[in-house]
Amino acid sequence: MTAIGSRGFPINELSFFQVSPSLIPSKGNIILTTSTLEVSPIWLIHHIIQQTINSDNKRKIVLVSLLQDKEFHEKQLRKFGIELKNPKYSSKLQILDNFSNLDLNQNLKCPSSFLTQLARNISSDHADNDGPIVLIENLDFLLTAASVTASDLLYFITDLQFSGASTLLFCNADVPLIMHDQTSSSGQPPIVDEQGQFLFQLLHRSVITISLRPLKTGRADDITGVLRVSNGGKPLNYAKSDLTPSSTDRVLEKEYLYLLNSDTSIRLFYR
Repeated sequence: MTAIGSRGFPINELSFFQVSPSLIPSKGNIILTTSTLEVSPIWLIHHIIQQTINSDNKRKIVLVSLLQDKEFHEKQLRKFGIELKNPKYSSKLQILDNFSNLDLNQNLKCPSSFLTQLARNISSDHADNDGPIVLIENLDFLLTAASVTASDLLYFITDLQFSGASTLLFCNADVPLIMHDQTSSSGQPPIVDEQGQFLFQLLHRSVITISLRPLKTGRADDITGVLRVSNGGKPLNYAKSDLTPSSTDRVLEKEYLYLLNSDTSIRLFYR
């Protein structure tokens, strides 16, 4: 381990807010996390679930998975100390496995019906006034998989916001998916326009944006990637912390290096 490693701190000390220790937005609001193929956000998804499920939070947590099956998430969460066979955790966390059940030829013949049913599945059994905490893994995958448009997905997210859900979205932001090739004489594939429009709109709707990126200098044995926390396009004073309702919180804008160890421990380093 290099000298930078000696200044590291455990992932449990990560905070998105200056006052609240919570890693979730208040109801009706969004946190957007973008990543690339080199750096998966799965570890961050499971860490947020772990921190939230072990806190004083009483709201139901829903993980919507589009690229991994339920068994994968259960196995990974076990490494974080979350055993879903234990009623203590299964009563708080619901995993909607859309990966195993997604038939692109059938389910997405009518995208609006598919998204409407997904919204119903999320909201079922969550009649409390606070709404659920919803983490959605790669919702943007639907833009490439079928005739789903950015507008379809944005309407779906709007419905979640009106239902009072606290929504955390994890999307792909690889350059070929969001940037036009100015040197190309052929037309860009529709996915470029749809993915770019989708992420652009989400940036404006989010109270916090998080980016996970690989090191620009390439791989390193003691650093996995870069985590950056920034203000979103929506002012945070519209979403005061659930734990500090009498104060106006602030986003803790910082950039960290992070290391995923083979023993599943995660460490951060100030940059």
